[in-house]
Amino acid sequence: MRSVSTCTITGCDKKAVARGWCTTHYQRWRFHDDPDYDPKAKYEGYCEVKSCDRPKFQKGYCCSHYMRWWRHGDPLAGNASKKYSMNQRAEYRRQHYLKNKQTYLDRAKKQPKSKTNEYKKNWKKKNPAKVVHHGRLRKRRLQKATPKWLSKSHWKKMHGFYTEAQRLTIETGIEHHVDHIVPLSGKKVRGLHVPWNLRVLTAKANMRRKR
Repeated sequence: MRSVSTCTITGCDKKAVARGWCTTHYQRWRFHDDPDYDPKAKYEGYCEVKSCDRPKFQKGYCCSHYMRWWRHGDPLAGNASKKYSMNQRAEYRRQHYLKNKQTYLDRAKKQPKSKTNEYKKNWKKKNPAKVVHHGRLRKRRLQKATPKWLSKSHWKKMHGFYTEAQRLTIETGIEHHVDHIVPLSGKKVRGLHVPWNLRVLTAKANMRRKR
């Protein structure tokens, strides 16, 4: 008869289901890259707001300051009551983000890449309609920006950029993209999908340019 193994994490006697871990530790590894992750750890300590000695609740704030942040976009603004509408609260949070954008970006950089990728993957699963919509918008922009007078030699040069990007990605192990020097959807000027408007960039440099 096949023996049932137990979780390899010290002190856990639950049934192992994957990677030698029980369901709980396996899920902790999936979402946090650490089977020993303690979900209660984020509640340890006190509120990050100065002069507040209440225990943490969410995002480093106590319950009261967290609700103020949720309703007004600022843990020190307004109060924790349901005074404002959902649209007003969304606008307050947006304004708070714009004022503290660099802080949010620095915080995002500290996140493990695997966690960021997992978030993006989950977002795409939850928003399939938006994914299709964005893909169609991109395709439409590309069609509008591609002149009908392009010759075979023009197309050959353009194919060369994409071939070069693939070659560099394989040889260096660093992902490369084909970028439009003048963006197709620029606010003031819109570029064309033509050979002289293309260049090969690393994916990191290309994504930085889009901010």
